[in-house]
Amino acid sequence: MLNKKVASFLILVVFFNSCSSLPDNVASNFKLAATSIKSAVFGFEDYPITRDLVESIPYASMRLKIGKGPAGLMILESQSKDSNTWLSSDEVSITEKNGFIIRTSGLLNNVINLRFIGQKDVPNLLNYRNEKDLKSYLTLHNPEVFELELELNIVNKGVEKVIIVDKEYSLVHFIIGKENKYIRWKANDHFWIDPIDGYVWKSIQNIAPNIPQVLIEVTKKPAI
Repeated sequence: MLNKKVASFLILVVFFNSCSSLPDNVASNFKLAATSIKSAVFGFEDYPITRDLVESIPYASMRLKIGKGPAGLMILESQSKDSNTWLSSDEVSITEKNGFIIRTSGLLNNVINLRFIGQKDVPNLLNYRNEKDLKSYLTLHNPEVFELELELNIVNKGVEKVIIVDKEYSLVHFIIGKENKYIRWKANDHFWIDPIDGYVWKSIQNIAPNIPQVLIEVTKKPAI
């Protein structure tokens, strides 16, 4: 568990916020570095998150963008089996398993649980090609929804080139169409997966009807 270390790192980000009071001719390099990290974590609009910045942070990280809002970095807080929990500076957390968001906190509407019919664990998409008649069950917080049934249609779009913070990857693109006819919710999720180890490097997910699309790009992969 990295909770204490991550908390300390995020406290440093708050400290960086005071650096704007430093005179321009004092510690200019420190001010630049502090401003860069603060902007990335807090998600200033259109901030260019660089590979140097990502590598300078001693934790696994991912870029998160919700709808048309600003993007920011989330830091890996903890790992449990094959699930990862990521934390932002404003205490938003996302837990994902095999790339699927299975739990959140700090959002307008939070995912409490996500499960798939006939699956004890979240499936690895590399095991699928083009399949229909699959289902998942989604439990939400606001409004309270218990196991909303979603009909799934998985389509393998083949290998695509994806660039994440100056690195190019050859990833398999899967589209998951999901629908609940009763509440008239229909959406497409997108996953870009390493064809060798099945790791999900990028995804665009619709986690609830009243939450905009969530874009995730893993900028530094967690250690195994």
